[in-house]
Amino acid sequence: MEISVKLLPFITTSLLVLTIIVTFCLSLSKKHVVGSLPYISDTGTKTPESCIFGQALNILWVLLSFAVYVKYRQVKDILNRYNMDNKKLLNRTAMQIGLGAAFGISIVANFQETNLFYIHWCGTILALGLGAVYQCMQTVLYKNLMRILGQRKITSLRMVLSVISVATFMTLLICAVIAYQQKKNENYLHWPEGDGGFVFHNVSVMFAWICTASTTLYVTLFYWEFKKITLYEPDVFVKDKITIDLNMARTNEGFQDA
Repeated sequence: MEISVKLLPFITTSLLVLTIIVTFCLSLSKKHVVGSLPYISDTGTKTPESCIFGQALNILWVLLSFAVYVKYRQVKDILNRYNMDNKKLLNRTAMQIGLGAAFGISIVANFQETNLFYIHWCGTILALGLGAVYQCMQTVLYKNLMRILGQRKITSLRMVLSVISVATFMTLLICAVIAYQQKKNENYLHWPEGDGGFVFHNVSVMFAWICTASTTLYVTLFYWEFKKITLYEPDVFVKDKITIDLNMARTNEGFQDA
């Protein structure tokens, strides 16, 4: 059975956008976050929005991991076809980095900032930090495959998005560290103007949203390759005791007949 993956990038990014909209509206309506613009993960910290946030991002983790693997196999096929062995390590490493970034999304969803602060931020670093590295590595691969794939304008856009993701991630991380050091209380969901690190917090949040947006758009651009990819349902061979005994019996009968 043939399986088309051309809609996978849109399904993945649409799920993220829809999740953010729903949890953002819920958290604001219940006043779980107030004041300035919150981190995306802050809108999925308290119930009931945390339930939606966690479940949706766990699904997103699986979809994104699958997209990363499909991208790896597509590039691997091209490298084999054109004998570009010197890029195989980069492609394999990019896949591993991409899977790490996808796993970070699940950590962000399941380990809330208010419960396990450091683990939550480790997930953020994996999701956005490794996500930015993955974009850079993919862009390098795209540049090397441009003569085969074409897509000069899209590759240029990917380059811009990669730079934006790296720059915004570094900025949000530095500003977040300064903001948390200056914060006077431990209520991370409420950051009033008079609290310490208010400016740095807002800058960090703003760049976190930009970094997420650029990463989301980068994944959406996978559509241009995925629309040409067709997967086939894998063959499954079951080796249980009954099957083995039947095969052995048939083999013995064949020897006896001979």
